[in-house]
Amino acid sequence: MLLGQAATDREWGRGPRLVSRIPRLLHDVQSHPGWLPFFVFARFLPARRLVAAAMARRAALAVPAVGASKGLLEAPPVASAVAALRQDGICPDLRLSMPFVAAVRQYAHSRPCEGGLDWSTRFWPEEREEVERRTGQSLVVGHFRDSERHCREIGRLAAHPWLHAVASGYFGAPASVLDVRLWWSFPSSTRSRAALKLAGQDTFHFDLTDWKQLKFFFYLTDVGPDSGPHRFVRGSHARRPLLHQLSPFSSKTDAEILSAYGPEAIQTLTGPAGFGFGEDPFGFHTGALVREGRRLCLEVSFGITGMLRRRDYGGPTPP
Repeated sequence: MLLGQAATDREWGRGPRLVSRIPRLLHDVQSHPGWLPFFVFARFLPARRLVAAAMARRAALAVPAVGASKGLLEAPPVASAVAALRQDGICPDLRLSMPFVAAVRQYAHSRPCEGGLDWSTRFWPEEREEVERRTGQSLVVGHFRDSERHCREIGRLAAHPWLHAVASGYFGAPASVLDVRLWWSFPSSTRSRAALKLAGQDTFHFDLTDWKQLKFFFYLTDVGPDSGPHRFVRGSHARRPLLHQLSPFSSKTDAEILSAYGPEAIQTLTGPAGFGFGEDPFGFHTGALVREGRRLCLEVSFGITGMLRRRDYGGPTPP
């Protein structure tokens, strides 16, 4: 944790963060009649279970009988992956083919990405430090918009039957794709708390986008302890102190996480390019700081209702 910087970066304290979210909340309420009750009640485990159970009963969907996946994606049988996700909230046994990794890396190197607090700054990764100096911004991430439309390989992965089968099996109801994201993470020397929180780095938080959600993450560069490994709190998707559920904020400090779940629950996911994992993002998670190199990551996100898709929320929201 950047405790010293957190003390000086007071413009991103809890009060300003809450005020900054009001326009987005008003937009969501106006665009989606069901958003307000979702925002109020979806942070409570009993409400989430009730809605998910109602949708599963209506769908009456069994776990799809799909075996282990090979070729583009190597993965365990669907039933094994669903069981791991239900127990721990995470399934870390996925592997992309190296031709796929090479194709997506070539795509990422062929065009500029977008960063900044409103994704409005276009830059090439090699020019990031100079753009930071010129603009005074903290560019800790660089996103590629609509990568699944412009990169055929990413579109193939987003439509992969194994991912859809696991998501539907985990939900007990048909799953829909909420988002596909490809982004770089950088070791910015000018990183601010606002930029880190917007990028979901260095602060444990949970996602509040659907009544039930599942994300698949894939590293497209080697990720070691200093290159921004993902961290997940096993079991926090299904067990949470009441005070955490009552809080209007989705982020928690390291001390709060350790007190509630213990150090043994925190799993740090490192691996070579192609390594991947499935995760229930209602569990507490964060990306660690990138201290050296740069990390390229791909995410495919599924939801049970499709209440909010990327075109609705326009990208990440600060936790």
